[in-house]
Amino acid sequence: MTGISETYDTQIEKQNWKPWLEVTAKRKHDAVFQALARDIESGILSAGDRLPPQRYVADVLGLNLSTVNKAYRAAQASGLVVATIGRGTFVSANTLPPGEPDLDSAAFFDLSINSPPSLATANLLDLISLSTREGASNPAAYRDTLNYSPRRGNPADTLAGAAFLGAILRDAPEQRVCVLAGAQAALYAVLRIVCATNRVIAAPVVTYPGLLRIARQAALQVIPVDVDQYGLEPASFEDACIRHRPAALYVSPSADNPTTIYLDDARRAAVVRIARMYGVSIIEDDPYKMLVGDQSPSFADLYPESTWHISTLSKILSPALRLAYVLAPSEEQADLLGTMSQAVMMMASPILAAVASNWIKSGKLRGLATAMAEENAMRNHLAAQAFSGLDFSYSTNVPHFWLRLPPAWSAHDFAMELERHRVRVLPASSFSVSEHDLGAVRLSLGAARNVDELGNVLRIVKSVASQPGPKRVFALV
Repeated sequence: MTGISETYDTQIEKQNWKPWLEVTAKRKHDAVFQALARDIESGILSAGDRLPPQRYVADVLGLNLSTVNKAYRAAQASGLVVATIGRGTFVSANTLPPGEPDLDSAAFFDLSINSPPSLATANLLDLISLSTREGASNPAAYRDTLNYSPRRGNPADTLAGAAFLGAILRDAPEQRVCVLAGAQAALYAVLRIVCATNRVIAAPVVTYPGLLRIARQAALQVIPVDVDQYGLEPASFEDACIRHRPAALYVSPSADNPTTIYLDDARRAAVVRIARMYGVSIIEDDPYKMLVGDQSPSFADLYPESTWHISTLSKILSPALRLAYVLAPSEEQADLLGTMSQAVMMMASPILAAVASNWIKSGKLRGLATAMAEENAMRNHLAAQAFSGLDFSYSTNVPHFWLRLPPAWSAHDFAMELERHRVRVLPASSFSVSEHDLGAVRLSLGAARNVDELGNVLRIVKSVASQPGPKRVFALV
């Protein structure tokens, strides 16, 4: 085994990082990556620690620079570290996979996980209990929920899904609807189909981190498309089409995650024109369309022959409701998606799908969505008041808030400082297709248990944002 025993000057403190390389690793860059991952997991390296330069590590270990570079890139792809041009490589602020519980999370105000407000949880539990009791009292009607479902879902559930989608789209034929086990699983299955022969996709320069996780696992290349205050820039999208020939464009038009930007009618029409011109499919991940009350035509309306529309209950009501309704471009592609979904997730829970179908048919879902939109609006209003004088954007009825930071702060430093104040947010690097620090963070307002708790957290965030920024001590290495 080989170790580093020298010290390395970071911004403020001297720290020893001693990556012991296991001789059992088949490739040297795997050994460096494993040492890095192990030291982060054990706490030897903490969130915010700056790693030594790659050339320094290579020289001390007697390795090629390319070997260390591969290890650092693997760590970045795994979300363990964040690299910022001109500043270096740092241990990520959030090294746990999203959704994985942190044993210390109870001591934190965690605004990093995007979910609807938990205020409605008790009502949801009551409704689930009522729906399952109804099933027990009418077993014939719920018999299919205890068996394997067809590849697109049970007919009653695809019909309910068509009704759900039909309320927000112009046309949602049941034959093109699939019921899947959540939007993340649906996105994975759709990408497996769309990128079967072309592993390049385009996406906003800051985009849904779930897409980036899939891209890393499936070895897809994500091409960044520039955005402005109106959303995707058509000229940048066309440039990406000319230069890279992507198989698909990923977009969330009603309320982007994380920026909350609404893509207006003119931009949607321009994007469709370009997509048609270059034969690019569109993956429309639009979970907030119902909450926002978006009346603009969806990409599924404007470009039905090549758009995959994904909607979900998880972002409307609760992350525990792992259901997604997907409208495929054709019946044949819906069948293909059903077959693909069976391979990667078998099926959505038939019991959960039956409960959701009951809510859709009875109108309960619409009532719950209205209540959730009102709660989100209250929380966004509170955040807008708290951050008066700062630069931010939000969509009234959705649960996340995009805060642009004063120039003194990088997103990474700001997130690290908030960690010290026991508040957790996601820096822009968690969403970034490129390595540039965009100087913004996403706040998930639904994570607070109530508006009083949210108000307390927002005051902490505002206080830190009002500080002059982190102290810096630069060292020559």
